[in-house]
Amino acid sequence: MSTALAAAREYLTAGLAPIPLRYGEKDPAPGFRWRQWQDLPPDEPELALLFHDGSQNVGVVCGRASGNLLVLDADNAPTAGAIAARLQAAGIETWRVGRPPN
Repeated sequence: MSTALAAAREYLTAGLAPIPLRYGEKDPAPGFRWRQWQDLPPDEPELALLFHDGSQNVGVVCGRASGNLLVLDADNAPTAGAIAARLQAAGIETWRVGRPPN
């Protein structure tokens, strides 16, 4: 099993809608139309077909297909903290995922 397929299965198990992206990019894989997954995530057999050759990155469709997931991107830690504080004050559960700067 490819690393991409394993990661996609973890996302699917977590209630998210994984989709294939071009390797090393944020664009959909060639010939892939992500809008078909806007409402429902792929099932296990569909996931195996989408990630059959292991040469893709894994993306996640936000919104309905992923339990109304919303992703906000902040350019620095203070901005991320301010956004999180405002969301939490409104009763919205937040998680912060950090990565090194580009």
